[in-house]
Amino acid sequence: MDKSDKHMSQASKSMQWTREHDILLCREVLALEVYKHKKGTNQAGRLWDEIAKNLRGCQTVRFKSNLSQRAVRERFNLIQGRFKENEKTELAASGISVPEQHELDVLLEDIAERERDAIAEASEKKGQEKATAEDIRNQ
Repeated sequence: MDKSDKHMSQASKSMQWTREHDILLCREVLALEVYKHKKGTNQAGRLWDEIAKNLRGCQTVRFKSNLSQRAVRERFNLIQGRFKENEKTELAASGISVPEQHELDVLLEDIAERERDAIAEASEKKGQEKATAEDIRNQ
């Protein structure tokens, strides 16, 4: 195996994430509603596996054939973190006109909003369960 063959095999293993890759990833996150499950749980893990599988099967944009649950999850966390940082910066710079939003920004905003709603819903449910448990103990 010469240098060019070695370089080709390494290139086929690595993948450059583009805006199109990120958009497809966010669409999958929205479709499967990963944010409704607590991070690190088996349910969330199964959904990340499903997302990786769906992306590997995508025909419009090529993903590497061994795309893992971990790679997908880490990429999503990275772009979501960048989005949240940009959001904070834009809020701090009030008075500046809002730049045109790309599809990726809209998707990330939608995911963030749904994630907040899911957290609030889980918190409310937990509060109701505590109240019910308290009533049962008092009886």
